Amino acid sequence: MKKPMALCLLFSAMLLLPVSMQAEVDRVAMRMVDGLERPLRWDNIEGSPWWIAGTRLHYSPRRDMHVATLEQGQAIMLQVPAGEALRIYRPDQQLSVEQLSIQISDGSGLFTTF
Repeated sequence: MKKPMALCLLFSAMLLLPVSMQAEVDRVAMRMVDGLERPLRWDNIEGSPWWIAGTRLHYSPRRDMHVATLEQGQAIMLQVPAGEALRIYRPDQQLSVEQLSIQISDGSGLFTTF
């Protein structure tokens, strides 16, 4: 009986004590790297969970990355996490906007053409 009562008192004391916790960005470190140019880092989509449907991705040893080869009329559906960006890259030639049809959705199931 004494042990549950002691635990109850300890828990109550923890709830009543003022707790001050906070986290913030190290301002000194931010000032040190502020003027430095940081390279972009792109992660290659290799498959699930980011590949949803359509043309499958395959590894290209020549390019050292996963690629999808799309012919006219083919499609690929990918999921991009919130706050992230998608880079569409054509390694051999320039990619023109007329060659693409991009649709985006916020997860509601409704798509809009981008």
